[in-house]
Amino acid sequence: MCKVLIVDDEAYICKLIENLVDWDQLGMWIAGTANDGMMAYQIILDERPDIVISDIRMSGLDGIELIHHAREAGLDTNFI
Repeated sequence: MCKVLIVDDEAYICKLIENLVDWDQLGMWIAGTANDGMMAYQIILDERPDIVISDIRMSGLDGIELIHHAREAGLDTNFI
């Protein structure tokens, strides 16, 4: 199964995305959610998700910086 991380600084948006999609039907599961870029980066390093669905404007690291850090760490995670 494909692991997905949902990142948004508004917790209700993370919950909304998590509940709107039938992840099992798509062969995916939610590896976690994060409410800021620093938390998301740590989860990415720990969980190695296949896909990260991320907001762009967040505290800590923004979405673009998050992608940059993941690439520098040698991860080939896909970002949406």
